[in-house]
Amino acid sequence: MTGKPATDPAISTRPDDLEAAYRRSALQIISAYHHFVRHGTQPPGELHPSRDVGHSEINAAGIWKHALEIGQDEHLGLRAGVALAQHISSDFLATVAVNSMSVGEALENLCRYHALYSSPPHPEFEKLGDGARVTLQMPAGEPGGESDGEIDRDVHRHMSESLFAAIVTTLSTVCRQGVYPTRVRFSWPAPDDTARHQAIFRATPQFAANDCSMAFSASTLKTTIPFADPSLLSTLTGHADRRLDAVRQNESWGDRVRSVVSQSAPSVDIRAVAASLCIGPRTLQQRLQSEGTTFQNIIRDVKLTMARQLMTDGALPLAEIALLLGYSEQSAFNHAFKRWTGLTPKQYRNRQQ
Repeated sequence: MTGKPATDPAISTRPDDLEAAYRRSALQIISAYHHFVRHGTQPPGELHPSRDVGHSEINAAGIWKHALEIGQDEHLGLRAGVALAQHISSDFLATVAVNSMSVGEALENLCRYHALYSSPPHPEFEKLGDGARVTLQMPAGEPGGESDGEIDRDVHRHMSESLFAAIVTTLSTVCRQGVYPTRVRFSWPAPDDTARHQAIFRATPQFAANDCSMAFSASTLKTTIPFADPSLLSTLTGHADRRLDAVRQNESWGDRVRSVVSQSAPSVDIRAVAASLCIGPRTLQQRLQSEGTTFQNIIRDVKLTMARQLMTDGALPLAEIALLLGYSEQSAFNHAFKRWTGLTPKQYRNRQQ
C-alpha cells in the first residue's frame, strides 16, 4: 500500500508548555542513545548511570525507561521512531535500505543486519504467499513469549512501536512515496488514543494480539527504490555478512552477557541484563550453565578486570574504586578482591608499581 508519506505535526511544532518540554527531553535522550550506539561515542554526561539513571545499565531498555519516566508520553515510541528516521544519513541500516533495489529487499536487509547495528528487539523477515511479514521477538511475560521474566512491558511496547514507525518512515523516505503495511499487530492492550498509530501506519493496528508484526503486500514489496546503488549495496552487505558470520561463530551467551555487564553499572542484576538481551532471566541462566559458567561468575570476572584496570592508576583512591565497582564500603571490596586473587587491593597495587 502506497500513498503520500505520513507526517507527524508534533515533531515539527514547538509548543512552550511544560509537558511538551518534557517530551522533547525524552526524545533527545533516545536520540543521544542511538547516536552513541551508531557511532561508538560516549553517551552524554546526563545519561551517565552515576548521575541520572542511578544504577541502571547503559543499554536500550534502561535508556528507554529513563526517557519514559521523564516524558510521561503515551506515544514516545512512535514519536521517536519518526524523528530518528528523519535523520538517517549516517546510519548503516538506512544506507543499506536506500541502496536496496526494492522495498522487499530493503526489509530483508534491515532485518538481517539489525542485530549488528542496533539494540533489541530485533525484527525477523518472513516471506509469505501473498507478501511478507516482519515480526519482533516477544519478551518474557508477553503472550506467546517466555514466562520466567519480568521485562518491562511498557518499555518493550515503546521500543517496538519506535522500530516499526522508523521502518515505515525510512521506507517512505527512501522510496519518496508512502510505504505502508497492510496489517499491524501488537501484543499489548490498545492505548486510549490510537490516532497517531493510524496516521503513521495508515492501518488500524490490532492490539492484544498473539504477536507483534507488520504485513506487507506483494505489490508493496516490489516498489522500487530510486537511486539505489547495487555496487555500494554489495560492498556494504559483504562487510556486514563477514561481521555476522564472526558473531555467529564466536559469540557465546557468556560473551553477550559480558558485553552488557561491561557497559553497565557493576551492581546490575540478571533481570536487567536478560531484559537487554530480550530473554528471560531463568532461560539466560540455563544457557550460561550449558556453557559452563554462571551470571555470578561473569559479574566477578568483569569486576576483577575493572578493578585491575582502575588500580593501574595510582592516583585513584581505593575507596573510590570500591564505589565505582558497586561496593558501599571499601572493606567489602577488600574482602572480595582478596578472595578473587589472594591479595588485598593495596598489596596488588604495590606489586604493580
